[in-house]
Amino acid sequence: MELRGRPPGLAGVTRRLAYRLMTPLPAVDDSTAALALDLDDIPALGANDRIHLATCRLHGIGLIVSADVEFDDLEGLRRVDPQAEDALARLGLTPPSPRRAGLT
Repeated sequence: MELRGRPPGLAGVTRRLAYRLMTPLPAVDDSTAALALDLDDIPALGANDRIHLATCRLHGIGLIVSADVEFDDLEGLRRVDPQAEDALARLGLTPPSPRRAGLT
């Protein structure tokens, strides 16, 4: 989970929302690594992004939450930028109230 650059005061909120989005956590195993190594036709992706893409493809995941625009043009995968104003709505989540988030 990428935590760099997040707005201050969202530690608990980020953790709870991330848990809701990532449960159940798909296994990363030998087949994931093998598929990631075979993704040579997508040179813009680094090693970690290849693991993410391979995991999505093996587990039928069609949506990824990432600030990496390299995921935008990949067939069968839709990217939601976590820093976009409408990110929570696009994920089907309700933003926490400012009071519950500790922002008031």
